[in-house]
Amino acid sequence: MANKRRKCKWCLEYTEAEKGLKVPAGFFCSISHAQQFASDKTEKQKQRQLSKQKQMKANAFKEERKQLKKRKQELKKPSEYLSEAQSAFNKYIRIRDKFKPCISCNNPREQVENQQGWKVGGCWDAGHYMTRGAKGQLRFILFNVHKQCKSCNGGSKFSQKAATVNQGYRENLINKIGIEKVEWLENNNELDVRKKDIEYLKRLKSIFNKKARLYERKFRA
Repeated sequence: MANKRRKCKWCLEYTEAEKGLKVPAGFFCSISHAQQFASDKTEKQKQRQLSKQKQMKANAFKEERKQLKKRKQELKKPSEYLSEAQSAFNKYIRIRDKFKPCISCNNPREQVENQQGWKVGGCWDAGHYMTRGAKGQLRFILFNVHKQCKSCNGGSKFSQKAATVNQGYRENLINKIGIEKVEWLENNNELDVRKKDIEYLKRLKSIFNKKARLYERKFRA
């Protein structure tokens, strides 16, 4: 009768049982394979332990960052939330109107970028028709804000944003959204009651960041 054959746990080859080695870990065709199996098992255990420690460190770092972010949020002033929401909103406006001309001078995108592309922060702003200083309650009204070149949106007395620029903005805005909406903007005298509403500002920031990403993906497609 032929000897019973068994599979080596390390090399997976079959060999006669009486020529092999039976230990608590299993059957092996030779002592060297039993030693190799034990060495591999130890190494795997070591790697699992290192992986576990690495994951624990990563989780601890993630939790630390989460707590730090939470503490920073708790220390933020309403003005900081307002600034962040405004920044997200303005970015969305610039992306939304990416291929449109300046709302005031009506110069096309290519011309403005050739002439003003050297400016710090780029050559485009999100220009408010009714300014935030005059009517802060309209700061997040979409049809009150349009892409405007930096020369037209400049704030100093030496900028082009004077009577002719404002007139150009109004004329182009009427063509874009209609006289009724323009007059509504001009006659709106509501109080800016939500500029300190933190949850509202956080929500706005999230909404306009998402909208901006959608436009960016659309333009890349």
